[in-house]
Amino acid sequence: MSALIQLLLSWSTGDIPRDTCYGIKELASGTSPVVDIVAIHGLDGDREGSWTATNGVLWLRDLLPSIIPEARILTYGYDANTRNQPRFSTDTVYDHGLNLIVKLVLFRNETETKERPIIFVAHSVGGIVLKSALIHANATHSRHLHEHKAIELSTYGIIFLGTPHQGAKTADFGGCILDIISIHSKTNKIVVKQLRPHSEQLQVQLPQYNAISEKYDTKFFYEALPTYLHNGTRVVVPKHSAVVPGAVNAEPISLQKDHTNLVRFLSAYDEDFRTVSQVLSQMAKKSPAIISRCWRRYKRTDDPEDHTPPYVPTAISSPIFTGQQKYLEQLREYFGTEGRRSDERRHHLIHGMGGIGKTQICLKFAEECVKAKRFWRIFWVDTTSPETLKIGFEAIANDPVARNAGVEKTPESVLRWLSSVIEEWLLILDNADDQADELSRILPLASQGNILITSRNAALSKQVQKVTSIDVMEKPEAVQLLSKAADIQDAVEKEDPGQVISNSIVENLGSLPLAVDIAGAVIRNNVCTIREYPEIFARHRRSILNGDAAGHLYNFTVYTALDISRAGIEIRADRANKPSEIQLYKDAIFILRTLPFFHHQRISEDTFKRAAEAPPWPRIVEDTDDPQGDMLPTTADLPIHLLKRTEAGIWDPFSFRKAMSVLCQFSVLKKDMDQVYSWTMHPLVHCWARDMMSPEDHKLFSSVTKALLCASVTWRFTPEDYLFRKMLLPHIKAYYQHTVEARIQPRFQDDECAKFGLVLSENGYWKDTEALQRKALKIRGRVLGGEHPDTLISKYNLAMILGSMGELQKAEEIGKEVVEAQKDIMGDEALETLQSMANLAVTYLAQKRLEEAESLQAQVVQARTRIRGPNHPETLVSMYNLSSTLRQQGRLEDAEKLGIQVLKARKAVFGEDDPATLTSMAGLAATFRDQGRLEEAAEMQSKVVQLRKDRLGLEHLSTLRSMHFLALILQQQGKLQDAMSVGLGAVQGLKKAAGAENEHTVGMMEVLMDIFQAEGNSAEVENLKAELEEIKNHQRSDAKWHKSLGITSLLL
Repeated sequence: MSALIQLLLSWSTGDIPRDTCYGIKELASGTSPVVDIVAIHGLDGDREGSWTATNGVLWLRDLLPSIIPEARILTYGYDANTRNQPRFSTDTVYDHGLNLIVKLVLFRNETETKERPIIFVAHSVGGIVLKSALIHANATHSRHLHEHKAIELSTYGIIFLGTPHQGAKTADFGGCILDIISIHSKTNKIVVKQLRPHSEQLQVQLPQYNAISEKYDTKFFYEALPTYLHNGTRVVVPKHSAVVPGAVNAEPISLQKDHTNLVRFLSAYDEDFRTVSQVLSQMAKKSPAIISRCWRRYKRTDDPEDHTPPYVPTAISSPIFTGQQKYLEQLREYFGTEGRRSDERRHHLIHGMGGIGKTQICLKFAEECVKAKRFWRIFWVDTTSPETLKIGFEAIANDPVARNAGVEKTPESVLRWLSSVIEEWLLILDNADDQADELSRILPLASQGNILITSRNAALSKQVQKVTSIDVMEKPEAVQLLSKAADIQDAVEKEDPGQVISNSIVENLGSLPLAVDIAGAVIRNNVCTIREYPEIFARHRRSILNGDAAGHLYNFTVYTALDISRAGIEIRADRANKPSEIQLYKDAIFILRTLPFFHHQRISEDTFKRAAEAPPWPRIVEDTDDPQGDMLPTTADLPIHLLKRTEAGIWDPFSFRKAMSVLCQFSVLKKDMDQVYSWTMHPLVHCWARDMMSPEDHKLFSSVTKALLCASVTWRFTPEDYLFRKMLLPHIKAYYQHTVEARIQPRFQDDECAKFGLVLSENGYWKDTEALQRKALKIRGRVLGGEHPDTLISKYNLAMILGSMGELQKAEEIGKEVVEAQKDIMGDEALETLQSMANLAVTYLAQKRLEEAESLQAQVVQARTRIRGPNHPETLVSMYNLSSTLRQQGRLEDAEKLGIQVLKARKAVFGEDDPATLTSMAGLAATFRDQGRLEEAAEMQSKVVQLRKDRLGLEHLSTLRSMHFLALILQQQGKLQDAMSVGLGAVQGLKKAAGAENEHTVGMMEVLMDIFQAEGNSAEVENLKAELEEIKNHQRSDAKWHKSLGITSLLL
């Protein structure tokens, strides 16, 4: 044996100094050995003591040789001591790994076993040292440390025993390290620093090791029992940390040991020893043939100089990467080899909001390309900032081929070299959010190559050949991701039967991958259970989305990702030189702060248009001590710069649309495809934009929102106005909800109460409408006085609401008070007085006091005919109402005569398809039906249905109500099949447009039930009967006027 080998073998524990216990020591020489088993200890261990049980059994020496006699067994020692010594080793993890390679190469060269297969057994932090060693060995080639390459070529298998691989967050990795150290006393500061989360060495090590992991047969052994520490007991390295995420050709296995005893076995009868020894035995049998082939293949290579891996990423795709296959398939197809020339350049932009998964998709695609050997090289450059851009290009310059070509570490030199390379390469430019104006500066000039870009800035789409917009995940995929991230796949039915809670969680998170992953981390880290998460998120949304819950696999949070978009817009504003450009970005930021107080869906340009074109409307503020502060100008709080009008009084949308385009470019908004000039904001973007505001901005922009919503509501009653107010309802609801959430004490204004009350009343929110109307009445009475016309209008509005709620006696009393007051102040035939009289008549009709209603309506008709003329719209409305009352009285001839008169006048004035004309036709059809003239009634009502379909559409409520009445007429005619066909269409549409509990929906369902009964279809009758019973039970327990937004509580 040579002197060098004798020296290496003399390094053993005992009386010799500790620093001579490092290096290689042979524990068993083996019988005709064909494989080397090399053991590497962890922190505060040594090459023998770490593997020795309390009874003195060193299983590598005393037990394993009899099971694997054909193995030479070696153990490696290094300075991993963290206890108080006269000196600490200054070796880093990388240095320990390099020393392992050097010592092992020397030992194997001296024993002429350079090509013998190797199986590594690494405990705890020793596994990190081993990974560093193999990464180094893999990067060598024939002209650079070629002997080190022999270790990489000879390695067949690896057994990791309790190695803490993951270093994403303190809770995952740093905590493991600190627990390991706490078993002892003092730490080797250099080593421990390298083991902290986000340390440079470990951040780079995971993806580098994953790129080569498929070469090795790997087993991850993890502890099942807790370890006794100075501050309690716990599992030091849990399963999720003991397994390398994304490792290929690997298997996790548990041992019934704690961390310290994971590598100590008392005897050959220890069940865990049997498991480990069986794994080693199988590896030892397979390794000679496999490693022999590796060496033969290596030696056959004519020029083994360039063994650089095609892709050394700075990150890896998430180990729980889920779905997104449609986007990966687009990348495979676009960058595939079919139908393309080798010198053809390809550009592809992946575009989407922050946290949507753009980078993860590209990482996954790059890893697929490595396995498929698609590209000669894949280069990854993070373009987030000039600093990251520089680092990325320097990494490309460090490629061995680039170095040999004399490439300098500058972007210009790198780009020139890439332009000259004839092999196929892929350049991935990640996070190119601020590169729209300078993209060409960071692209190679040649026509060949492949370039993949990720950005949230859609403006880049003009500079590339192919664009893929990434949308949120499909809900089933998002639920699957949540299950993986929470680590409850195996217990999902127990934790969340039917995945009801999971579906609710991902829906609230808008299926944003990053947010779903963070939610899973919160659950996995035992912050809460999946059942508790919705409530925890509601209370601590900002903290969770800001990353305070920790434990997910990314280096950024949802709010961090979204802040980048806002910063991008602000940077553009700072860089702008032209006043028009500066104003554009200011407008975009202003809108970004306003829209969070709207509902996040269906943000329509029509709201801004109507607000801009609204007539002046004086506004009165509630309860102010400032006499001058009672009245507000019409434009108070409105963003006048976005509501400019032309000389003709029409809104000019140019500035608004340009600003919205900027927000879309930075993925803050998304245009609705099924609506013209309508946008949607992701729910988490919506929350983020509010959560990032100061309390002062909360007050300011909630006031701006209220002013816009109020100004957009007019006292017009065309079908388009009804549709707009229906669309506006979710935004009013959202405004009040966000006001409560931000703890803003609102100061109500009379126009807010009156206009919002109109919207709410038209949508059945009677309780809130009543509260708002009472508030408007109080404000106007205080400032204007009880007899002011506007105060009286508020009073009769309140009477109408009370009537709609069924409180007819109160409605009558207030209605009479209004009429008498208006008569005294304005006169018997003032227009306001006549309108109040007409409203009072409606109350009489609801009370079935038909004669009093007829008398009052007749007075209104006579007065309006005299004042307004017989064909004025208000006169015709009064005449139509009177004809309806006559019909209810059974005076059908008089009702028909008046109805025909109104219909002719409305046709002449408005046209046949005007909504008012169609209302008159429907009323006349009802009169015909009551007269028994069913053919005429059916003919006229069919015409109403068709004209309303043409004018308003099939799903409009007026059309569906017309269909309901037509089905009734057809039923009376005995045309049951026709009635059924119309009725089914009406029920389906009414449920969608008005809800299952709407009176017209219920009425149509009852008609259908009668039709099915007549047809003998008992099954359908029972189905409808059960559905109606359920609806009526719900109505009894929650009458429609109880439906509320909670505005009442704000008014107290």
